[in-house]
Amino acid sequence: MQVLLDTNALLWWMKDDERLGPVARKLIGEGTNTILISPVSVWEWHIKARLDKLSREPALLSLIEQQGLTLTDYTAEDAQEIEKLPELAWKDPFDMAIMAQAVHNAVPLLTSDTNILTAQVPGLIDIDARK
Repeated sequence: MQVLLDTNALLWWMKDDERLGPVARKLIGEGTNTILISPVSVWEWHIKARLDKLSREPALLSLIEQQGLTLTDYTAEDAQEIEKLPELAWKDPFDMAIMAQAVHNAVPLLTSDTNILTAQVPGLIDIDARK
């Protein structure tokens, strides 16, 4: 099975954060699933690090590879899917881009973001990273 990690799930996995639940840990760590990382998450991580909201991680791409995670491409077709998303109460471009990528590629999204988990986006399969 393929699963796309939201940035918060990626952060929790990389930092071995206890907030990442046992179901999510098994899904990521058991080795039978293809765990996808969007370039949007890499972008978000570095933007938030510059804003001192996350730790700086200059070797993030190497860490992703070392963890056996798969960096995806983000395509114009992924971005175009944003047009089909319902109007969201929050305007986080990172959330919208990752949701659009998950919907366009028909892959579940592992996230702890309650905005995403409750958005009821058609075609989006959410997996709660806290479980």
